[in-house]
Amino acid sequence: MDFDIETVSDVLSLLFKLDDQIDIKFEADKDDEGNFKPSTVKLSFKNNLINKKLCTYMKALEIRENMINAKDEYSEEEYADSLQHINENIEEIKQHLLDDNMVVKKGTDRLIVKNYPN
Repeated sequence: MDFDIETVSDVLSLLFKLDDQIDIKFEADKDDEGNFKPSTVKLSFKNNLINKKLCTYMKALEIRENMINAKDEYSEEEYADSLQHINENIEEIKQHLLDDNMVVKKGTDRLIVKNYPN
């Protein structure tokens, strides 16, 4: 799937559509006046499988971030090769995580859709 997301409106439209169709949990801390603090906004999914898959993806991103932060510890060639390898692994992880046909739409209860070849 390819989305052309460029504006705040694009992002919010996608989030609102997701919220209409699946159970999303929006959270944020409040200040002393009871207003939500924008810098503390978090979202998660009420479906644990989605959250688990996102944690796997986040771990891969953390490994890349650690590599970037430790750039000075590597030669230029070693750094470039390692970063390329990490980025390739992240793409493989994303594809693996997308390989799941469990229905998560509101009102369903863990239905699994199987695709059979023609």
